[in-house]
Amino acid sequence: MRRISIRNRELERTDLLDDFFHYIASRRAIYLKRAEGSPKPWTNDMILRKYRFSNVYRVTDKLSQFIIAHIISHPSTGRFDIEDQVFRILLFRLFNSVTCADLDVINSRQSIIWKFIEFKLGRDITWETFDFLVFNNILTKAKEMGVLDADQNRVQLFCFKDNGRLGHNSDHANRLEFVKTMMVGDLVKKLTRCTTATDAHNLIQSFHKMDSHFAYQLLLDLSYTGLFDYSIDDFVVLRGTTRSILRRFYVGETKGIEKAILENIQKTQMNHFMRLGLDFNLVEFGGVIHVLQCSDIEHSLHQFERYVRCRERRQHDTVELIGNLLKITFMPPLSWYISRPTNTSRPPQRRKRRAIFTAPKSTKKLKQPEPTWDIERIVDVKTEGGKRKFLIEWEGYSEQTWEPEWMVRADVPEMVEEYLEERERLNSR
Repeated sequence: MRRISIRNRELERTDLLDDFFHYIASRRAIYLKRAEGSPKPWTNDMILRKYRFSNVYRVTDKLSQFIIAHIISHPSTGRFDIEDQVFRILLFRLFNSVTCADLDVINSRQSIIWKFIEFKLGRDITWETFDFLVFNNILTKAKEMGVLDADQNRVQLFCFKDNGRLGHNSDHANRLEFVKTMMVGDLVKKLTRCTTATDAHNLIQSFHKMDSHFAYQLLLDLSYTGLFDYSIDDFVVLRGTTRSILRRFYVGETKGIEKAILENIQKTQMNHFMRLGLDFNLVEFGGVIHVLQCSDIEHSLHQFERYVRCRERRQHDTVELIGNLLKITFMPPLSWYISRPTNTSRPPQRRKRRAIFTAPKSTKKLKQPEPTWDIERIVDVKTEGGKRKFLIEWEGYSEQTWEPEWMVRADVPEMVEEYLEERERLNSR
């Protein structure tokens, strides 16, 4: 049926919505062919052949992969302290763009500015060793040498409603001051106290009148660390380009309900793929199948708007494909590993994460063995965003908690099967 009701408004689907699903299926297929090392051409779509468009899953895109592989992860210890992860993400986002057009193989290309800072420091970039004057001098030198050019820094001026002026003459000094303000303002501790993605977004945005969508992008980057106990899958902030293309998906009064339209697309995505006979390969990791989340849909809609402009021969800002693209690899974010057990499982991490940051910054933190709890029984089951979760009762722990299916199966697979069989038997009565 082409007619649908969203927020009590009767709408009629246009062919452009079908085109969107064809676009993301084709773009996903290109990614998979490159991952397999297949030779070009990877598609019959001439626009996708000629121009660059971001990957459908945000986590697989080159900027996200650089953050996961180089900003969050430590080359020797595996990962940085959570406080350092947040600091490094903030610093990277405010000063860096992945300048190499093909950052697809981990360790093959790097962000020039980030590597310049690391080289000049001669050590890892961490919050504990952060010195405003030292970093400011390095960035001043980078600007003099042309490493930190006007175009790279100009982009960041639009991230703040007052152009990010914090009392310094140079843009890079104002950026440094902003990062310092967030970290000194206990951003990490406050984020662990948030209970919803909306709360976390509002908190990030509250720092110096940050642009709403830039705060959203920071939130998504920070979610890769596993810092949050709450889900951000259903939370989204729309750009102007996204709103405009969503309005074109339906005939009717769509203004003001763009977010509801996107949420509907996210919830019904598999129906559309099947309706159109499209083969869309979902990301699977740790026994969990990841459907496109709202952030992925929004991310792809922004790219699709550029695709449509190319198709309609209107002005566009797409970059042409030049040369041979390298084979790509995928590195999952740390958040996908959180609470992955060996022989035992443990309840949610938030209360223990808070304890990490209660000591003053100068206090030496001693590593203590982390407590673990065994699963006593499965109490209930639910499905959120296409992912199944189990309500767990723990031995020696008073609170019941919801845990992802892959984690529970990894620990007590037989218990899971017995519970599901018993549940199905009871429901069939």
